[in-house]
Amino acid sequence: MKRFILFLALGLILLSSFAAYSEMEHKNKEGQQMMHHKATDSKDTRIQLNVPDMMKEHQKTMMREHLKAVNEIVGALAANDFELVSQTAHKKLGLTDEMRNMCSMFGNQEFEKIGLEFHTKADELGDIAKTKDLNKTLLALDTMLKRCNQCHSMFKQ
Repeated sequence: MKRFILFLALGLILLSSFAAYSEMEHKNKEGQQMMHHKATDSKDTRIQLNVPDMMKEHQKTMMREHLKAVNEIVGALAANDFELVSQTAHKKLGLTDEMRNMCSMFGNQEFEKIGLEFHTKADELGDIAKTKDLNKTLLALDTMLKRCNQCHSMFKQ
């Protein structure tokens, strides 16, 4: 029964992450088409970040790497591999000087704040995973992913 609940919870978390990412990609493509025709998307009320094209591609690559890391974490949780959860959270998502600098490059204090919170929550997830407490680890993952959703609902490239 406990295993069923774990798989159900992990499935829901993963599904919500993929749905948010798909929606973001769909809206990004729509936005590019609208910009091509010199029109604006009045439905998309997110804050436009002024990001050079080269930086946009780098940011998209980083977002995809973050999603791969979350996928790795979910798989590790399903396998009860808390050490891998901890390592992945710290090494691939945690707050490093590089991540701190990247978060500050977009010229928006709220974007920077949410980005830093995400990476800090990733480190907290890594620490909590070391306790091997599944429920606390899932809650930490949920808290971290809420920062993803918050940022993607507020900002666009």
